[in-house]
Amino acid sequence: MSFNTSDATKDYYNSYARHTGFSIRIDTSRESKKANEKTKYIYVCQKAGVNKKEKVADDGPITEKKIVRQRRMDYVDRTHCPARMIVRKTSPGHWEVVNFEREHNHERLRKFSLTKYLKSHRDIPAEEKEFIKLLHGCCITTTRAYQIMAELYGGIENCPYIEGDAKNLRVEYRAE
Repeated sequence: MSFNTSDATKDYYNSYARHTGFSIRIDTSRESKKANEKTKYIYVCQKAGVNKKEKVADDGPITEKKIVRQRRMDYVDRTHCPARMIVRKTSPGHWEVVNFEREHNHERLRKFSLTKYLKSHRDIPAEEKEFIKLLHGCCITTTRAYQIMAELYGGIENCPYIEGDAKNLRVEYRAE
C-alpha cells in the first residue's frame, strides 16, 4: 500500500484505529541526514511499550529525583502491544507501508461512539473550528456551541470530539 504524504499515512492508520477501537501514537521516526526530512515513521498502538514505573524500577533503587508525579488522566497502562504500522519514504512524494501488525494483546473499544475519548481521535475539523470561532464572536457559550455542533452530527454520541476540546479551542481564541 502506498501514499503521497506522511500525513496521509497517519490519517489512514488513525482512521483504521478509530474503526477498530484503539488509539495510536508515533513511536519513532527517522530523518535523512542529507535533506533533513523524515524518511520513516513507526506508528504504534497507544498501549505499546513499557510503563514508566517499570523503567524506573529497572534503573536501580528509587530516589526522590526518580519519583515523578503524574496526572491521572494522562496515564495509559502500557501492555507491550505489538500492533504497529511502519512506513518508509521510497521516493519523493511516495510513502510505502513496509510492515503492518494488526494483533493486539489487550481489549479494544467495542462501541464506536467511545473512540472520541481516545487521544489520537480527539480532533476538531478545520471547518468546525471556523464555525466555533464564529459562534465565539457572537458571544454564544461553549456549552451551547457544542450542543449546536452535536445536533449537526445527529447527537452527542456521534460528535467526534468532546465538549472539553471545544472549551480548549475557545481558550485559544481568547488568547489571540
